Amino acid sequence: MNIGIIGQGFVGSAVREGLNNFYKVRTFDLDSEKCNSTHKEVCLNSDIIFVCLPTPMRLTGECDTRILELAISQIEEECKKAYDPKNPIVIIKSTVPPGTTARINKESNLSVCFSPEFLTEANSFNDFKNQTRIIVGGPRPATGKIKQMFRKVFPEIPIIKTGSNTAETVKYFTN
Repeated sequence: MNIGIIGQGFVGSAVREGLNNFYKVRTFDLDSEKCNSTHKEVCLNSDIIFVCLPTPMRLTGECDTRILELAISQIEEECKKAYDPKNPIVIIKSTVPPGTTARINKESNLSVCFSPEFLTEANSFNDFKNQTRIIVGGPRPATGKIKQMFRKVFPEIPIIKTGSNTAETVKYFTN
């Protein structure tokens, strides 16, 4: 299984470090020093793509999901342009309001899931490697494939599959 990661901040880099001993991991970031691949290579050579991008707070207190949604539409466009079109599963790791993943799925031809992260910036690598539970929310069969991917890395950790709204709500309550 090939893994792609878009965004190499503290979440994306923790995901990279946690998975790169188990899978071929390609990364893309606007900061070229944090990349090992191009955006196109990540999109066309990944079975699963983690999107780990900022969702800054608006003046109203809501998450601004425009950066995240643009990235997902760019993944979809890149995949459509391919000679042999790809349909990777996209996993949102950014904090989003409940209902965001379901809405994106209605607007996209990709399978988009949500898997909240429970990391602290200071200890992100250790927090990722020492998770106590993994939550995956979204449509089937995508959630099953994601669970299989995580199971290889975390054989003893509970992996809970649920709907995306529930997974997003868990993240909000945890924050």
